[in-house]
Amino acid sequence: VSTQSTWGEKMNESFSGFKFNPRVSDLPNFQSHTVVNLKQHLSSKVNRPLKNFSLGRPAVRSDIFIVGTDHPSASDRYVVCGSVKALEEFGKDPIASFLPMSDHVTDIRWLAPTIVFCSTGLGNFQVLSVDLTSYELRHIGSITNIHSGYVREVAVRDSHPNFLASGGFDMTLCLLDLNQESSCLIQRVELGGILGSVRWPAFNNNVCVSCTLDAGKFLLFDARQKLGTPAFSHNFLKQDLLSHERYSDHHAVLGFADGELKQIDMRAGSNCVFGSVVDPYVEGVGEINFHSSSGSFVTSGYSDFTVWRCTNSSELRVWSHAYEGGDPVLAVDGYATSVAWVDDDTLLQTDSAGHVALYIQGF
Repeated sequence: VSTQSTWGEKMNESFSGFKFNPRVSDLPNFQSHTVVNLKQHLSSKVNRPLKNFSLGRPAVRSDIFIVGTDHPSASDRYVVCGSVKALEEFGKDPIASFLPMSDHVTDIRWLAPTIVFCSTGLGNFQVLSVDLTSYELRHIGSITNIHSGYVREVAVRDSHPNFLASGGFDMTLCLLDLNQESSCLIQRVELGGILGSVRWPAFNNNVCVSCTLDAGKFLLFDARQKLGTPAFSHNFLKQDLLSHERYSDHHAVLGFADGELKQIDMRAGSNCVFGSVVDPYVEGVGEINFHSSSGSFVTSGYSDFTVWRCTNSSELRVWSHAYEGGDPVLAVDGYATSVAWVDDDTLLQTDSAGHVALYIQGF
């Protein structure tokens, strides 16, 4: 376990290929920060060294964080449940429980205060429960053969969490209703390209599902209708569109593998792009997460994360940034991060080297 508090400093220029912000010293610093090597803690619990221990996207609710191992070739696959408060205490083991899995975990989403939904392996899903007192994980159900390839992302309908959308390498967008007595698959549409991200936020009366294709397309569907012709679509004619986030009825931010972020207003049709900026710290924008109460976004991926601010009609501006200066894991090829909001001013980060980190900043 290590702690640092000197965030917002200029990146170490010995790491080649990174983009630098000449005014980085003007950014708000993170007030405190803790990094824990989850791989080491879990290795000691199972009494053997763990290999290919890459952590995927975390799910956070109140004091609980849940994260799975996402490396397809790992011999040991787990979902780990831990305490956010324990991360704040120097030297404390944050792991409260762990559950062996038969497949790697590609995404985890909360369905209810005690229920999480995991996408695993080649198109399967696992439903887990967590005890709010002991934080013990328990497997309560499986859903198989929804997709024929790895799922990249799952989205839960906020107002009706029994409805979910999923997409990935089999080039299909699927809608699920977990209340269905027989098959929970209610709709499937072939999109002709690999899906990089799926969202089902509260905007548009919580009826619109959106997704991106790696080939450069953004699509918005009205889930009340039969999936087919999208309510809105735009082809950016640019490869490696990996992520997106909607932040109003009409606006979205889209992230590309070269670090570019595009902002769109869907009311403008083919002229929807009104802003474009290159992330100064994230080389490949694999995820974008919006926090409505603070009006902030966090972008993560290769090989860092950045916090942004914007309003509906304004362009994104960098608000803050955390860089693990001198941390040797950043020199490893393919190092990636994933970040989730804990609350208005706290972020939880996981990475492909097996770390979990907590960042606290006054916004």
